[in-house]
Amino acid sequence: MSRHLDAMPNNVTTLELHWSENTRLLQSSSSLHDYLCSSPHLLHLRAPKARYYIDYMDVFRRAHDHRTPKNNHGILPNVWHCRRLETLHLGFEISRQPLTGTPAIFLRILFGYIARVLPLLRDFKSDILVDNTHRLRQTIDLGSGFCLLAKLKYLEQLDLGGREYTAETYEVSWMSRAGSSSQEREARQKLVKTWDDIIKLELLGYGVNGDYHTFRDDIRRMSHVSAGMVEELNFNGCLLDVARMVKIIDTDGFKCWPRLQRRPILYRRS
Repeated sequence: MSRHLDAMPNNVTTLELHWSENTRLLQSSSSLHDYLCSSPHLLHLRAPKARYYIDYMDVFRRAHDHRTPKNNHGILPNVWHCRRLETLHLGFEISRQPLTGTPAIFLRILFGYIARVLPLLRDFKSDILVDNTHRLRQTIDLGSGFCLLAKLKYLEQLDLGGREYTAETYEVSWMSRAGSSSQEREARQKLVKTWDDIIKLELLGYGVNGDYHTFRDDIRRMSHVSAGMVEELNFNGCLLDVARMVKIIDTDGFKCWPRLQRRPILYRRS
């Protein structure tokens, strides 16, 4: 599959990838990453059996060993060029290599990246594994950054695997068409307040690779990445990013996913 992607022209609008049982999915992840970073015309990607490393999305290395400018899979920072993508069916993986982050930070990286890099997304279907073997016992609580997907105002279909996810009611009530009660908003604000010390460290640069400014300059030189995009990805993966989003969803009149055909997310209290 890697050889086929390397030879694929970058003017393709629809790409569907299928694997036989003996295909080494993860070895194809870097080729897929390179292709997505160089394909401005791609509108539809359907590769549900693929396993794309979330750490490719960790542009400023919030969850990585600070001693190397590359992530643990040898990929330098880059941003997908397919900004007009409408369909994304793709499997993601959190590796078990010695990273500094927890599963929660990888979820924040994933959701924040998708929400910013793919603003026109209509159909998002995904599954998330750890080390290509164990399905992530995923939560959709505030700390996971799931609420960052509320930025996707054109979203019509959302499927994260069809499983139950854990969260408190006040952490997910923003998804309801009826909106949140004042008590639920207050509970969210109280939770965000407990993050204050961590957010202060994030603002001071804690958790950022020492080569942060080099990464930033390299990305700014990419013709397909605007200065605004660099700024938006600056705190991707951070609780600060989520705290800012909570302020938005708690605004009077906020409506989440006005085009979503149904609310497929099932949750139970954690």
